[in-house]
Amino acid sequence: MLKANWKYIVFLTGVLAMYFALLYFMPQRFNWFVTFYQKDKNPFGAYVFKTLTDHSWAGPVFTSNQTLYEMTLEDTLHGNNILVLCENYSSTPEELDATFKLANQGKTILVAAHQMDTTFTDSLGARINRPSFQLYLAQLWGEDSVGLRFESQQATDHPLLWLPDQLLPQYFEWHDPERAQVLATNTRGEVVLLRFPVGQGAIILSSTPMVFTNFSMIKSHNHRFVSELLSFMPQGTLHWTAYYQLGRMEATTPLRYILSEPSLKWALFILIVAVLIFMVSEARRKQRVIPVIEPPKNETLDFVKTIARLYYYKKDHKDLAAKKILHITEYLRNALQIDINEEMNEVVARVAAKTQRTPQEVKILFEQINTISQSRQISAGELRSLIDRTDQIFNNH
Repeated sequence: MLKANWKYIVFLTGVLAMYFALLYFMPQRFNWFVTFYQKDKNPFGAYVFKTLTDHSWAGPVFTSNQTLYEMTLEDTLHGNNILVLCENYSSTPEELDATFKLANQGKTILVAAHQMDTTFTDSLGARINRPSFQLYLAQLWGEDSVGLRFESQQATDHPLLWLPDQLLPQYFEWHDPERAQVLATNTRGEVVLLRFPVGQGAIILSSTPMVFTNFSMIKSHNHRFVSELLSFMPQGTLHWTAYYQLGRMEATTPLRYILSEPSLKWALFILIVAVLIFMVSEARRKQRVIPVIEPPKNETLDFVKTIARLYYYKKDHKDLAAKKILHITEYLRNALQIDINEEMNEVVARVAAKTQRTPQEVKILFEQINTISQSRQISAGELRSLIDRTDQIFNNH
């Protein structure tokens, strides 16, 4: 079967190969989703920032998808610096307690997000602004770009970073000056970076997570602002968790291990494609030759001929005539509902009426039956005469 369809299979394989080749070599369009993912080279991924930290951070850099609560568990935390990049930071009561526990242990936690839940910010003594119609109008009709500068710079110094206003919409509209240290503001004078000493460590809040994206890092000297920002964290190991933006990033199927290994994943895809090709090539059912079944022969006629031949060779005409008379009697009783034991004239009249023959013809037949029944032997002519007269009367009924 496969030999018969090899051209079909080669054609399908060629089409699939061309399709995958086009997908591989076709220029990829940018994906503008915000991911902050370390391996994402799209505008709002963090591949450039990850490369920068790998080369310039004074210590190892670990990446994970753990929560802050999980980091408090035994043997799960690497280093004394924790980085969280996300659009919306939300923490459970357990994670909030874990955040302060880590800071009290001497960890420095940097959380950069556009929005932060009020329970978290209120516990520190700060509040980030909320999106509003006035904010959207300001972004639409206001300045094209907004700059960021550190408090250590003079007000007349040129900002270290510029980005479109739409990427830097958030700021801290309120903070407790006794608990928070302002580290950076934008060119409108709004606070965008705060540091809160907690125990032996600190919590740093940034309302500008987009400065860590590829889009920002490759523009002009923006990377200098990020490098300066990281300098507020002590030297040591950096633990970067992507959980609060991307979640666990684990396959939810039982094939998660296979899908996590590139070689096994491609082997699975090739197997699926091969099975599909086989199914398509075998879809046309191969029809077997249907044998011609001869209709069964009517053996009854042959049997009758054989019996007749035996009677003919035996010359026992009387016995054959007796069987014929018995057949006539059964026919009258079952088919015509006539009892031959009744008075003869009445039987003749009823048979004549039902067979549409004259009473005289029926009477002659019954007289012939009477004569044969009383005879010991009869001739072939008498047997023939009985059969012909019987057929003449009853065959048309």
